[in-house]
Amino acid sequence: MNAYSFTGSVAERIDGSKIEGDGVKPDIEYQITADDIQNGYAGYKQAILDGLKKILPPKRSGSSALGGLLSDVEVELAKTRARLSAERVAD
Repeated sequence: MNAYSFTGSVAERIDGSKIEGDGVKPDIEYQITADDIQNGYAGYKQAILDGLKKILPPKRSGSSALGGLLSDVEVELAKTRARLSAERVAD
């Protein structure tokens, strides 16, 4: 090979900090545990539910799409808890 070329760019903010390559800070921080993997991620689902409750407005009659999302998460968490409970009884 006698020659090579490449193209690159670095985007910076006004203060000189990088725009790309630093990752994204999650809105809800959570560390997955062995218990999550063994128990259908119930702790993770609960953390999501708790986080949503903090950022979503309270439920009102005539539920909005966001209220429906919160309800969906609550239903999924209840299903996971019921399944885990049934599995423990079966063992």
